[in-house]
Parts: sequence; structure tokens; C-alpha cells
Amino acid sequence: MTRANLLALSFRFGEAFAMHPLFFLSVPAAAAAVAFTARPDWAMKRWVSVVSIALVVVLFGVYIYRMVVMYPEVEPMVYRYQSLFGLFRRWLGF
Repeated sequence: MTRANLLALSFRFGEAFAMHPLFFLSVPAAAAAVAFTARPDWAMKRWVSVVSIALVVVLFGVYIYRMVVMYPEVEPMVYRYQSLFGLFRRWLGF
């Protein structure tokens, strides 16, 4: 998302969208984090919690979708048998 925001700052919105389709959400999220740090009483409102949780779920959903569908043979989705999980899996025998 950092690269997408850098592309957007140079007005290359199409490339930014291709890099990460939700890049535009990072600016409001950062502004909200600053506002809630300055005014902690705002962060206690129920709708803020609901919107924050929804934003995190959407961002992770897009991330997982893109990794599985668009980049199945590219890091970090490539499975390595020498990984910690691979060693654990062989140790358990499955």
C-alpha cells in the first residue's frame, strides 16, 4: 500500500489502483488515528469501533484475495518445505 500511495502522490492513480485497490483508505485512516490520539473521547464511540473493525476486515480480505488469486506463485505465497511450518509438518508426519 505504501507504493500505491507514493504513485498516487505523483498523480499516477491508475497504477496506484493496480498496486492496491484500497490505497485511498490509508489517508482517512491515518487522519482518524491522529484525531483519535488528540481526542481519545472520540475513539470511545461505538460507530468508530464498528467502522474500524469493518475497515480492517475489508483490508485483510482484499489482501488475502489478491495473494491467493493474483499472486499464487509469488512470494509470500510460495510454499517452502524448509520453512518452520514445513519442518513442523514433517515432524508431525502429515
